[in-house]
Amino acid sequence: DPEAVAVCLTFSYLDPRHEGAVAAAIGRRLQNVPIYLSSRVNPQIEEFPRANTTAVAAYAGPVIDRYIERLEQNLTRVGFKGPLRLMRSDGGVATPRAARDNPAHMLLSGPAGGVIAGAELARALGIDNLVTFDMGGTSADFSVITGGTPSMVREREIDGQPLRLPTIDIETISAGGGSIAHVDSGGALRVGPKSAGAVPGPACYGQGGGAATVTDAAVVMGLLDPLEYLGGEMKLDPRLAREAVERAVARPLGLSVEEAAFGIVSIANANMIQAIRTLSVERGHDVRGFSLLAFGGAGPLYAPYMARELGMAEVIAPRNPGVFAAQGLLLTDIRHAAQAPWQRRLQRVAADEIGKRLDTLRRELDHELGADGVGPAARYFQFSADMRCVGQFHLLNIPLPAPGAAGWWDAARLAADFHAAHERAYGHADPAVPVEIVNLRVDGFGRIDRLPQAAEEAAAADAPAPIGSRRVYFDRATGWTEAAIYRRAQLKPGHRIAGPAIILQRDSTLVVLPGQVARADRRGTIRIAERGD
Repeated sequence: DPEAVAVCLTFSYLDPRHEGAVAAAIGRRLQNVPIYLSSRVNPQIEEFPRANTTAVAAYAGPVIDRYIERLEQNLTRVGFKGPLRLMRSDGGVATPRAARDNPAHMLLSGPAGGVIAGAELARALGIDNLVTFDMGGTSADFSVITGGTPSMVREREIDGQPLRLPTIDIETISAGGGSIAHVDSGGALRVGPKSAGAVPGPACYGQGGGAATVTDAAVVMGLLDPLEYLGGEMKLDPRLAREAVERAVARPLGLSVEEAAFGIVSIANANMIQAIRTLSVERGHDVRGFSLLAFGGAGPLYAPYMARELGMAEVIAPRNPGVFAAQGLLLTDIRHAAQAPWQRRLQRVAADEIGKRLDTLRRELDHELGADGVGPAARYFQFSADMRCVGQFHLLNIPLPAPGAAGWWDAARLAADFHAAHERAYGHADPAVPVEIVNLRVDGFGRIDRLPQAAEEAAAADAPAPIGSRRVYFDRATGWTEAAIYRRAQLKPGHRIAGPAIILQRDSTLVVLPGQVARADRRGTIRIAERGD
């Protein structure tokens, strides 16, 4: 009585007919049971990762199908008339039909919206290179945008299982406001991976939770105002926060409560800084000079510490950090992906041969986009090839020009593009080494109308007025320091705030450390940099 069936035959990436025959036979015996074929999910050489990717699709398929069915029914019930779109792991959106067809594309879609929104904001601000940082209650997600384009990977692991489909390159760690701090048996302070979640939540929530969390530490340090949490809709209990931090960390380590709280925040920041280094240094990027785009409810609270430690150019806090990731769903297009194995040494490739194969893949995506209701005028395509040095194992994805135009195929130029990418990725390249193509890829897109952007505000002529001040423990060096408090809704373009300061808004809290300066711009973003930068 299976919920779904996955089929993977050894050479189906070259010829899918036998998998189709197996699926037809199973379908006659198991009617109404979804069947997923590796030749559709991941038509690529290497049986083990292809089989795993197909099995993951079959595992997730029934769950995603039930979710979409309930969602469609409930939307109909409440009178929703608009088209339903679902985020994909590669940064596009899918119709319900397409999401059901290959559910593996949905597995890592959660954090993708924030990266897409980040790329759009980067273009609007004229920034080429930035790191996106999305921190909520249980986890923190990071991604790198270079040249205005999100970084992609073609394969990754989920709980040790290979998933070989294009996804935005996102590093996720267990670091959120609910991450629990404790002292281990060796006397070292640890933060996470366990989380207090939303229920019972941090001790300061007053819902019965007794564990010391990152949020409790922020309350002890004065970074969070207990009376202004969620715009004042939820009150935090600073007494419970102090008791939890003292019991779990301060007393075992012989520290003051303030030093223990700062230690908790420092360890959490160190874990997140390491995640950024994993995405940057290990991918050949130097984030010194990059911007750090901080969103999620907790992102702008801790980003100034991390940017300072990494030597980054600035912290950017969007207008509404708490819902910024959701905006990405409104800023991307319908997307489909097709691929085919095609192994040839570059110098032996004929333009007509590769052009015909790419055109076959494009026609497949034309059909998919048509099934989604996308008109021909709204369709566009991107072409690429997975390439490697002959005898090498690792692949690099290299963009291809659209086939068909006169002189479109230039093997020498493509080889130069590959070697340049190899230099960026691995720190070395040898142009004398022969290169081969392993897979061909085509991405098809259906344009979706964008919502109009908010009008830019006029620059303010006056200086921003604080609503008060309070003592904040920013770090051990400065100790308790008087910090000015501002409301973000009252800040206008051109306003400049010198730290130490705290900026309040309903969905987040922004910290301006001593020695930093925050500036509001015409797009409603706040940009925090070291003083004098």
